[in-house]
Amino acid sequence: MRAESNSIQWFPTFGITPQVEHYASLVDIMGRYGRLEDALDVIRNMPVSPGWAVWGALLGAARAHDDTGFVKVAAEALMEIKPENAVPYVTLFNVCADAKRWEDVGRVRDEMGRRGIKK
Repeated sequence: MRAESNSIQWFPTFGITPQVEHYASLVDIMGRYGRLEDALDVIRNMPVSPGWAVWGALLGAARAHDDTGFVKVAAEALMEIKPENAVPYVTLFNVCADAKRWEDVGRVRDEMGRRGIKK
């Protein structure tokens, strides 16, 4: 883990117990600057369950950087948390379509159909 990923460890110094919202902010900041691997490292090392906000921050950053691999990782995590929510499906669908990954587009569309998700 890089030094930036360890910044959450400073919270106790100031009497703050890091909450999910703090991790979501850190993932968002790292992601905005293209540090997607570091952001994922933060998520993997969280002492609490990441939840929707944290994975959503990674999804947004990955989409902004057109990183299909990270979009897939974040979208799949979000699908596990809230399988009825269309956001991760539609985002993954659009990223795969933009990358002309038609087999993946078909898989996402099929999964959306199975779960009754509308685009």
